[in-house]
Parts: sequence; C-alpha cells; structure tokens
Amino acid sequence: MAVSKKERRFWKIMFNMRLENYPEHHDHLNLRETDLDNEGLAFLCGRIKTVNRLDLDHCLIDDDGIKHISQIAHIEELRLKDVALSDAAIPDLNRLKTLRLLHLGGTQISCEGAAQLSSLTHLKTLLITPDIINKEAIASFNARHPECDLIINYKCHIPGIERE
Repeated sequence: MAVSKKERRFWKIMFNMRLENYPEHHDHLNLRETDLDNEGLAFLCGRIKTVNRLDLDHCLIDDDGIKHISQIAHIEELRLKDVALSDAAIPDLNRLKTLRLLHLGGTQISCEGAAQLSSLTHLKTLLITPDIINKEAIASFNARHPECDLIINYKCHIPGIERE
C-alpha cells in the first residue's frame, strides 16, 4: 500500500526517518507533550505492533483518536494524562484487553465511565480524576476488578479501605 505524502511528512518531522525504518516493537514509547494529534496517532498505530508502555500525556488527541490505539496488538501501560477524553472513549479503551495500567488523570472520564471498563480483565492500576465521585460506580468497578488499584484524585480506593 502506498504511503501518502502527508504520512511520509509525519514520519520525517516526528521521528526524522522513513516509515519502513521505524521499529514495530517498543519497550517504552514516550511521546509526552508532543504535538501528536489524532491523524498522527493513526499513522503511528498503523505501524506499531507491540509496546509495553505508551506515554501520550498532554498530547493533542481526543475521543476520536483513541480508536487507533486498538490497532496495536499488545500494550501493557497507556498513559493519557491531560488528554481531551470523555466517557465517549470508553468503548475504544475496552478494546485494549492487554492493559495492566491505564492513566486517565486530567481527563473527563467519570466514575460511571470507569465502571464500564469491563473488558480490561488484566488491569492492575487505573487512575482517574472525576469531578464527581460516585460511590456506586466505584463499587461496581471494584467488584469487576478486585485485583485492580483504583486511584481517584490521587487516592487509592480499595473496597472497605481508603488509603492515601
């Protein structure tokens, strides 16, 4: 499949290389605080096959861009702090079944949205910063994910225990 001029430009500007020279497997890919947007994320996720840790904190992506991440076959940690996400991204996040850590701090993901992350059975840590804390939604999440540390507004919420 031919690579568009726009995509060739993305690889040259973002990584100073051609698409075919960019590795398909990464341990830690740190794109924090870059100008990566939805279109760039689509190009990137079309190339990467596996990444243990993908850091997209403070990038210019939103709900529409998250769907591209599901093209990555294996991803363990996804950091999306201060990215323009809402509960509308939950169905796409649910497709990332290999996630162990998901950082959604500084997004508009609510407790109710977090409770809908039912497909993430390997999740060990979830960080969210909702405006309103819904105890029923927290209980629902904890029931589905008893092995997961739910960190809300930087406090760990474990059933029956609240720790700093």
